[in-house]
Amino acid sequence: MKLEHITYLTFLNDDLIAAPNFPAWVCIICGRREYEPRSASRLNKLLNPHPKHTLRPVRNPQHHP
Repeated sequence: MKLEHITYLTFLNDDLIAAPNFPAWVCIICGRREYEPRSASRLNKLLNPHPKHTLRPVRNPQHHP
């Protein structure tokens, strides 16, 4: 896993939200992403003040597990 800064995509209701320069650990072999937990938590709190609704990241369209 290598720390990279990527564009994080998520849906908030029906709106697509993009967060550029978002820290993520990316597997150098398969491309799997694990988002930096602290940054993901902060973004979730900023975009979603209602804790019972969680944001869902958009899958990497270039990566098919």
